[in-house]
Amino acid sequence: MLGMKFAFIVGSIIILIIEMIKFIKRNKEEKFLNFREVMSLMFKFYILMVIIVTFFPLVIGGYIGKPSMNIVPVFNTIKDIYEVPIEMESYMVRFWIKNILGNILLLLPLGIFIPMFFERLRSFKSTVITCALVSLSIEVVQYISMYFGNFRSCDIDDIILNTLGGMIGFIIYKVIDKKADLRIEF
Repeated sequence: MLGMKFAFIVGSIIILIIEMIKFIKRNKEEKFLNFREVMSLMFKFYILMVIIVTFFPLVIGGYIGKPSMNIVPVFNTIKDIYEVPIEMESYMVRFWIKNILGNILLLLPLGIFIPMFFERLRSFKSTVITCALVSLSIEVVQYISMYFGNFRSCDIDDIILNTLGGMIGFIIYKVIDKKADLRIEF
């Protein structure tokens, strides 16, 4: 089993090696650690964290069961709320809050980074569609990984909440961008 800590360490080392190579090859007149470079580095670590949170721990050779998915929005969550046994109520409430907030927060930074780095995606519609496609991609990979023994879930509610997070991120970007120009081109 490949754990989250191991993936973070390996991913961080790879990012840092790439950044050191870029630093060594840079033009000597260029500033070191300007706003663009700092934001670019933050974006790379954000992507690394999304990969780690959504795909790890990576179980190799685990129990291979029949993959399942929830394609009915919100209904199963509401059904689960009504069917929870009294003795598990407080645990499940904490689980739902963590799940809902976690899914919103997962792509909230992406809603900020997309318009910051990609000029063609600076509209609300483009950012939301990109966030929805990223979330859909995560769910598809998680579904496929179930065939290989990973115990991840595939849920339409996750896509909805992730996309909502991207929308909130875009709104935050627009508010901050009015006060300070955040536009950075790759």
